[in-house]
Amino acid sequence: MVKRCIGLPGDVVEVTNKQVSINGKVVHDESFALHRDPNVYPNRAYLPENLRYRDNFGPYTVPQGHYFCMGDNRENSWDSRFWGSLPAEMLKGRALFIYWSYGGGTESGAWQGVGDKARDLGRTALHFVPDTRWRRTFRLIR
Repeated sequence: MVKRCIGLPGDVVEVTNKQVSINGKVVHDESFALHRDPNVYPNRAYLPENLRYRDNFGPYTVPQGHYFCMGDNRENSWDSRFWGSLPAEMLKGRALFIYWSYGGGTESGAWQGVGDKARDLGRTALHFVPDTRWRRTFRLIR
């Protein structure tokens, strides 16, 4: 799993109407972040978790020895908004380049059984050429 580290230990991370703030300062340069859904969902208990924390989250103080990570595809990213901060010992390294960028659907990360996995693999194989984002493939990470 590759995510962008946006919060260091002690940082206060907040997302308000899809806009990220770190320590009370709005992050203005998020040219890498992808927002395709114009809807903004409030953080309300009656919404499913995938919408509840998507556009409005926090404030959350990153604990010592942890990092706060978010995916660039903000509306479809299973990241620290949902699974919490990343313990430092689980951090593996820095991404060097994008070797393949696929525009197909993303999953929640929850195991849905062998049948679902087989369907996902079949869907990926069938849509490999049209759903691969060729402009991003083999691009260096800045």
